[in-house]
Order: sequence, then C-alpha cells, then structure tokens
Amino acid sequence: MAHEDPSALVAIAGAGGFIGRRLVRRLARDGVAVRALMRHPAAPIANEQVARFDLADPAVVEGAALEGVRTAYYLVHAMSEGPDFAARDREYAHRFAAAALRARVAEVIYLGGLYPRAAAHLSPHLQSRREVGAILMGECGAMVVRAGIIMGRGSAAFEIMRSLVTHLPIMITPKWVSSRCQPIDAGDAIEALARARAHHAAREVDLAGLDVLTYRAMLEAAAVELGLHRLIIPVPVFSPGLSSHWLRFITDVPLPVARALVESLHQDAVADGPDLCAEVGVSPIGFRAALRRALAERDVDGAD
Repeated sequence: MAHEDPSALVAIAGAGGFIGRRLVRRLARDGVAVRALMRHPAAPIANEQVARFDLADPAVVEGAALEGVRTAYYLVHAMSEGPDFAARDREYAHRFAAAALRARVAEVIYLGGLYPRAAAHLSPHLQSRREVGAILMGECGAMVVRAGIIMGRGSAAFEIMRSLVTHLPIMITPKWVSSRCQPIDAGDAIEALARARAHHAAREVDLAGLDVLTYRAMLEAAAVELGLHRLIIPVPVFSPGLSSHWLRFITDVPLPVARALVESLHQDAVADGPDLCAEVGVSPIGFRAALRRALAERDVDGAD
C-alpha cells in the first residue's frame, strides 16, 4: 500500500467536469501539486497547472501531459459524444493506459459507476463503465472506483431529479422508479477520492452513501425538501427513448447523456464490494442530508 505524498504531482484527466473541478479544489487545499488535463483548457481555478489533453488525438500518447505525474485520476467518459460513445470510451481508455505507462505513472484511479457485478447484461452506459474499468485495471494497474449517484449541484443525475420535481406536479414515470440505488454526497465522494491515493492498488472498490432507496423515494424526498406536493404514477410501458426525450423537455442535461442514464436506471445500483469510504476513514452522510446540501449549493461548482 502506497503512502500519500502531498508533494507528488497529481494529474486529473477530465478536470473540467463536475467531479474534476471539485477534486482540483480539494487537493489544492492540502497543497498538492495538481495538473488539470482538459480537451479545452480553461483558466486555473486553484492555482493548478493546466494542460491540453485530448484523448481523441492519438498523439496524446507521446505527449508530455503525464510526465512527472505520480497519480492520475481518470474522470473521462464519452456519453455526450453520441450513440457510439462506448467505442470511444474503449479507445480513450486504451490510449490513456498507453500514455500512463509511457510516462511511468505509478497510480491511476478511475471513477466508474455501480452496477450489479453478476449481471450478464448491462445498459450500454454501465457496460461501458465496466469495460473501461477492466481496460485500465488490466493495462495500467488502475484502482476502479465504482460510485453510486453523486449528489451535488451540476451532477447530471441530481439535475434531472431536481428538474422532474420542480416542473412536474404529476409524474407519469417508467417502472425504473422502483429500482434501488445508493447515492452519495458529493463532498463525501470527493474526500474519499482524494484520500484514495494512499490506498491505491489494482482492484475494484465501491463508493456509496449510507442509504439504499428507490428512485421514487428520492423524488419524493426532493419534493418534500422543496416544499412541493408531487404525485408519482409508474406505468409499465415507457421506453428508454421516450423517457430520455421526456426528460429533455424539462432539463438542460444533453439528450445523449439523459438517454444513457435512463437506460441504466432499470438495474439496481447498490454497493456489494470493498467500501472505499470505510477504508479511507470517511463517514458518509445520509441521503436527506446530502440532498439538502446539494439544493443549497450556489452554483455548478458549489463548495464541497
């Protein structure tokens, strides 16, 4: 087991996203040297280094973005890039693994998603997460973090839930509202990811909160917190395509992302492996507390 070294350079691939920006801030608070890797580099948010890193470009393997890096977080996914995102996810993962090996990166931490381990068939989104995890673990010794829904302003899942509750007094919902999940507060997730560097190994770990509940229960809780009365009516026939278009009318989440997420909701997403929070000493808060914290955040980069 590696010991955390605050002076070691940490790279974050996908640093411009919901998790990436928060992780940059969290590591910066500890004085960790961070290099933010992005397809379209932006201004630093916490005095970190910023470098262009486009996994669609084969030349990235020979580039210098990962040089001198001890730990690299892989937060990249291609859901927003259209229906063939899974092929791109595989391509990007192979390319990143090759770049990490060339640069002699000691530790890679990949943030994936929770899914039933024994399931023979997964949604395209979850199957892609499983494939990327297998590629990175097999090719560059990555730790694969299987995360539940992360509750925070700017998370696609949270924004969809908030939009549903805000805009629809009566929800005619697909039967996936009865599926179970195990959401986690964004602050708890970021803290666990930041501490995971000291527990790195080529293995899978789960990142989830205290409560196991249905999506219906989550929607009902959100309505209560917002002071709204909402009627939820599940129906047996409601295709993923219709579901995603229905969501597109009430949320700003891109349609390819909405569709991929909706297709994944038909399967339970409950932790059943090693508990990362327990390993790193994080005591996650419950769903209602996480929900209140997310609703109170000021903007998409809200403080953890």
